[in-house]
Amino acid sequence: MKTMDIASFEHHNKTIRQGITLIDYYVSWCSPCRVQATIIERVADDLKGKALIGRMNLDRHRRTAETLRIQSVPTLVVFIDGREVRRFIGLQPRETLTACLRAVIRSRNKAATV
Repeated sequence: MKTMDIASFEHHNKTIRQGITLIDYYVSWCSPCRVQATIIERVADDLKGKALIGRMNLDRHRRTAETLRIQSVPTLVVFIDGREVRRFIGLQPRETLTACLRAVIRSRNKAATV
């Protein structure tokens, strides 16, 4: 499964509005960000559509960085229905991200059955 390239601030807000979403905020000149991109693709494969995985280039979208107070890259944020529930700063391993998203999915599924 491929990650979604988030093209604008408006697209960003629409993307995170519903469901579980992980966004990788990066800049093109950042070496750890390039490594994170490969990891994010694997996380998307691990989850097989259970969460939306996207990437946003902050070189092109400074407004988003300012709004979300992103000061370091890579920064990865997990959203549920538009609400931030977890933030990772710096390069994160596949296992950490996959485990976090699976836990969020499980907790959301439990809440839906109550």
